Amino acid sequence: MNEFESGFRLSDLVGVIRRRLPLIVIFVIAGAVAASAFLVSQTTEFQATTTMVVQPITSSLNLDPATTPRTGGQLIPTFGEFVKSDLVATEVKKQLKLTQPIDTILRKVDVGTTEGSMRVDVTYTAQDQRKAKEGADAFAAVYLQQRQARADEAIKVTRERLDAERKVAQEALNTAWFTLGSAGDGNTGQAATARAQVDAASAKVEDLNRQLNSLLVIDTTPGHITRAAEVPEDAAGVPTAVIVAGIVAAIALMGLALALVWDRLDPRVTSEADIERISPDTSVDILPLGSTQEARRGSPRAAALNRLVFRLATPGASETPRAILLAGTGDRPPTELAAEINKAFSDAGARAFLVSTVPTTAKGRGATKLAVQSLRSVLDGKVELGDVVGNGHGPVVLSPEDSADADATINPKSIEQLMSKARGAGFHVVLFAGPTPARHSRTLGVAREMASVVIAADSRSTRAGVRDAVAAMVDADHAPSDVVVS
Repeated sequence: MNEFESGFRLSDLVGVIRRRLPLIVIFVIAGAVAASAFLVSQTTEFQATTTMVVQPITSSLNLDPATTPRTGGQLIPTFGEFVKSDLVATEVKKQLKLTQPIDTILRKVDVGTTEGSMRVDVTYTAQDQRKAKEGADAFAAVYLQQRQARADEAIKVTRERLDAERKVAQEALNTAWFTLGSAGDGNTGQAATARAQVDAASAKVEDLNRQLNSLLVIDTTPGHITRAAEVPEDAAGVPTAVIVAGIVAAIALMGLALALVWDRLDPRVTSEADIERISPDTSVDILPLGSTQEARRGSPRAAALNRLVFRLATPGASETPRAILLAGTGDRPPTELAAEINKAFSDAGARAFLVSTVPTTAKGRGATKLAVQSLRSVLDGKVELGDVVGNGHGPVVLSPEDSADADATINPKSIEQLMSKARGAGFHVVLFAGPTPARHSRTLGVAREMASVVIAADSRSTRAGVRDAVAAMVDADHAPSDVVVS
């Protein structure tokens, strides 16, 4: 949005995009380049997840290698730590023939558990889809195998220990029975001691037998896989297409934001509030930067000029040529902009030519270079109007030769005569270019003969200059239809 436009509407945004399209295109291209760089540097990764249900080995003998017992009873599970142990990772590395270090492999594994549930999700990340599935399944399977193997080994070691202790206790019991049988009836003290030894040895043997029998009912099944991993179809994380679109969109929005700021600070733009206060019905047109040479058909500037000329005068709408005054904001007429508008009329199918209200000389360059012809020679009939302005040698401006000639040629009678010649030559539009009406009475006099008056502001225009030009026309009861900022 710019200072000529109050509030913010969709049309404001469209106008900014139209005027700053090259800048926005540059940012869009930069976004595409950045997205391409991201794609080149991006490593695609896939994730696969294996789900299993585990069960703790509940025993007072501390046989479960995947638990951390504090006291007897139900044990505290630490399945996640066991799955990501060096022992499991080493076996997985061996089975899958991986070459990475153990630490690198473990960083690819994620174990998910839910409080109060024996469900464990093992997720493995790899750059290959099938390797991701194989890794997840391998970690789950190796975990279950090693957990049962370690539990079975613990039971074996405990059984061997209890068997050895029972053998010693049984020998002590046999010795106590022998001692009791050897004691005579008269030796009551020795018999009592032997009886106590028999009782103690018997209790020891019974306790060891109970512990050995308890090993037979311990279930060392560590759990089972409920859902094997599937080969992932999509890469892990945010889809690459979304990231690429986000990069392009973000940089394009940066360009749009810069375009909005630039449009706001554009020195060509003055305050809309001043114009609205002085002349509420006056339209404001902001032309994208460029020149006639750059205003090729279909360009943003050419499109803006076409919209302007169609609003000012519909080609062929009347047999009488339409007179339009293009007044500047300084002491010189805006002849270069007038030449652009003149060309836009011609491109739209309306024959048009340009007249300067003050003496002027050839100026501009390239397609904007103006050829100056004498207005007096046309009025006097020394040359035909069509031969002068329609010779195909580029933009031509009819101009007074000096100040005295301007007084003689730029007046209501001469303008009426010129319009008659224009009608006879088949022209539809006559465009008069004059200096600011705020300081030139001749411009105000010409305005009274015009069908439309347009104020032209350029990079040299000041806010006060535009305001004064509009105010002068309003005071003369001929409010401008448009203010064009170029």
